[in-house]
Amino acid sequence: FLDDGLTGFVGSLNSSFFMTDDGGQTWTDIADQLPGEDKDICGLAHQGDSIWGVGVFADPAYLIQSNDRGQTWSWTSMEDHANALVELAMSPSGELFAGGRTDTGATILRSTDGGQVWETVFANSDGLEFIWKIDFVTEDVVYGTVESFSGSTSMVKSVDGGNTWVELPVSPFYYDLQGIGFIDEETGWVCPRNAALWLTTDGGQSWTQDETFFNVNRITFFPGNRNRALAAASSIAYYQPESTSNSNNSLELVLPTFGPVFPNPVAGPAEVALDLIRNTRVSIDLLDLSGRQLKEIYRGRISAGEHSIALGDLSGYPPGSYLLALRTSEGHQSISLIIQ
Repeated sequence: FLDDGLTGFVGSLNSSFFMTDDGGQTWTDIADQLPGEDKDICGLAHQGDSIWGVGVFADPAYLIQSNDRGQTWSWTSMEDHANALVELAMSPSGELFAGGRTDTGATILRSTDGGQVWETVFANSDGLEFIWKIDFVTEDVVYGTVESFSGSTSMVKSVDGGNTWVELPVSPFYYDLQGIGFIDEETGWVCPRNAALWLTTDGGQSWTQDETFFNVNRITFFPGNRNRALAAASSIAYYQPESTSNSNNSLELVLPTFGPVFPNPVAGPAEVALDLIRNTRVSIDLLDLSGRQLKEIYRGRISAGEHSIALGDLSGYPPGSYLLALRTSEGHQSISLIIQ
């Protein structure tokens, strides 16, 4: 929402892009005003009369922008900088930060001129990982979550306004991180997709699990007041000091049914079963056990229902254990397979 509290925008994962000018009472799909072919928007940010958006988790990476309160839009490919972009955040000093992934790992991009020129300020080489969310606590202290498919769990932190970043461990075990939110420079949560929150009180140096809420994709603080926040999951939680409340009718997250691989072990042609609850974007990739992307198996939209996806020729890969990673609009997951 822009500063008037009436003009707002909502992205989607089905090529719709909505605008309201009455505080959300009515909405209009303005996707036909976006000039690019891909119009799914995962992250939005604004400053004054300008709005930016990025997409999409399933590739490719692109940026939309309006400088006149959403009346006209531009569309720019970001594939020179990233394979996919998920998050967009505006710093207190007016710099744009975009989070996503490259072909080697998670990445953070920064623009100091309103999205015209971008530079990479963070990149790892840990395979199919994303920077999923970014939270500016102060002008200097910034945190971000790392979403991955295997291995341990980590997050990122900057203490110089996003100029440099360090990756900090959360757990030696695998958790699929999404949301993040910090009350102050020391105290905050990171949020796995299918597990309880993790809490730190020392700026990310150590973590404990917090069982108050599950499956949080984003934590949003009230303007100018980090003692009040909303956490969005399959229900909405409201936070204020010494008191939390949330809906008691939380819904169980329903993911597509992925697998099995047949035959498994794989010695020749093989297929993986996929049962989708709705029409959705689908990306399937072959990974090694460290999460590195080895082969794109499938990318596109698939209708609801049961499907069998051919894996192609895997005979060129050394015998051993591998992962198949599935990304859809409903969530991300992975299963194992063995190549003989």
